[in-house]
Amino acid sequence: MTAVFFVLLFRVWQLQILHGQKWYAFSEENRIKLKTIPAVRGRIFDRNHKMIAESRPSYDLIMVPNKAGKNIDQALLAVSKLIGWNYEEAKKNYTKYKHPNSNRGFSLKKNLSRNEVAIIKANQPRIDGFDVQFIPTRTYIYPGSANHLLGRMGEIDADAYKNLNKEDRQRYGMGMFWGVSGIEKKYELELRGHDGVRPVLEDVWGREQELSSTNDLLSVFKGKKSIAGSDVYLTIDMDLQLLASELLEGKKGSIVALDPRSGEILAMESKPSYISEYFVRGVDAEYWKSLIDNADKPLFDRSVQAIYPPASTFKVVSAFASLMEKITTPEETVFCPGYYRLGREVKRCWKRSGHGYMNLSDAIKHSCDVYFYEMSKRLGIENLAKYARAFGLGSKTDIDFARESSGLVPDQAWKQKTYGQPWVGGETLSVGIGQGAILTTPLQMAVVYATLINGGRVLQPQVLKGISSPDEIIEKGFQRKEKAVIEYPDEVMQPILDGMQRVVQEVGGTAYWYANSRIVPVAGKTGTAQVVSLKSDKDIKDHAWFVGYAPSEDPEIVVAVIVENGEHGSSGASPLARHIIEKYFAKENI
Repeated sequence: MTAVFFVLLFRVWQLQILHGQKWYAFSEENRIKLKTIPAVRGRIFDRNHKMIAESRPSYDLIMVPNKAGKNIDQALLAVSKLIGWNYEEAKKNYTKYKHPNSNRGFSLKKNLSRNEVAIIKANQPRIDGFDVQFIPTRTYIYPGSANHLLGRMGEIDADAYKNLNKEDRQRYGMGMFWGVSGIEKKYELELRGHDGVRPVLEDVWGREQELSSTNDLLSVFKGKKSIAGSDVYLTIDMDLQLLASELLEGKKGSIVALDPRSGEILAMESKPSYISEYFVRGVDAEYWKSLIDNADKPLFDRSVQAIYPPASTFKVVSAFASLMEKITTPEETVFCPGYYRLGREVKRCWKRSGHGYMNLSDAIKHSCDVYFYEMSKRLGIENLAKYARAFGLGSKTDIDFARESSGLVPDQAWKQKTYGQPWVGGETLSVGIGQGAILTTPLQMAVVYATLINGGRVLQPQVLKGISSPDEIIEKGFQRKEKAVIEYPDEVMQPILDGMQRVVQEVGGTAYWYANSRIVPVAGKTGTAQVVSLKSDKDIKDHAWFVGYAPSEDPEIVVAVIVENGEHGSSGASPLARHIIEKYFAKENI
């Protein structure tokens, strides 16, 4: 302790006595500032290391109120006149962005032009309390695609700042931007990085100069380097993502592609959409209003948030339940005259003239409603609901980046609780063909089909491939996650798989003319979800579904497509899935 005391005493003597005059003169002419060095936000890449998002240089006008003089209005007027900025907007921004601690700087004006930067730097002595700061700004390489997936940046306002814990307040300030949705939000802490500080000399006129490495002050005022955010690698293939975006242009709907062996998302596109780039430094009020007033809901991620009746794509679940419960055999036939009687109620098949005798594989190929009405009647709603839930319907998929809908699997208890009414038999028939009260997301249906073709493993879909730190160390990598396993005898699945192959590969299959490919054998199931009725008004035309996979033996990719008001799954949705599948295998063979 004695030695430490004498060291400190010597340091005080050295500063105050030996070099006291030098430090006094220096303090009269200069002052030290610790300037923030903003961290560069981590980049985002696809599975093939193709860059999707990065940061570009931008400059902000920073204001420190305590250094701007007693008359804030006068200071704002001076700086706004200097750069030709509207004074009222300057006042508005001051009120909006100022930090509770008046000693802390904040961004008064964002994205300065080069001319504005030059003017402020040249007039620094006349505008005390103002400075220009480099701010790394998010930019997206493909602004028209993957916007819901990547998410948006948003501003930290007073309410958000108030809710930050003590540690986060050291990293964030009001007026700064962080991820508020999608990947940008989910991996905000990894992408954010850590700001640094550097000491600078400021003379009485406010002019700055860097401290040289030989300056004695460096022994007292030490800086800290900023640490860039970690890079995030996604499972998506940007080539497939861009194609999905192109295919959905001008439509309302979603395309989801995943690897059924791992649960990795290969593409996930929702349209209409917004442009993530417009949010990086504060969204324009007019643009924001155009989004929230748009009846087509461009902010809505249809891949994971929209819920639709799955229509005939659900029939494979009904088929699986029928074989598991042994209420039929693959060989049993049901006659379809074009309608089905249940008491006084008459249910129509989509083919009014009827399909004739249908076994299970035939019924899947032709999408015969009457066959599945009969199976649904035998099963009952509780069995249908049990198997739907086993495949993950009615609950979230737990995808690792988004707020998602659970969908709905109805049963007797649900109807009694919701409507105070008993379940009736006709409702069971509707659910059995994917109509009525059952509701699913496109992602859920992709998971259902992945489960059917991967041996019954219900996988958690994921978009994170890995996270690497700035020094290239992989901090977190992809791990397959099984949520559940459906056990079934070998003889149960084959007739269902045969039926789905025939849908696409045999003449007469509902997708033969639209989804059949010369590149790779495709299998799947079409669906047409009833909206209201078929009339000339586009808004009440039925929704088009298709869920397909390839190759039909040993599948590598599942694609779920829904096009709102697309009318028919065969013509309105299955061609889109075929294009995605063919692109996937064309890339694989390069």
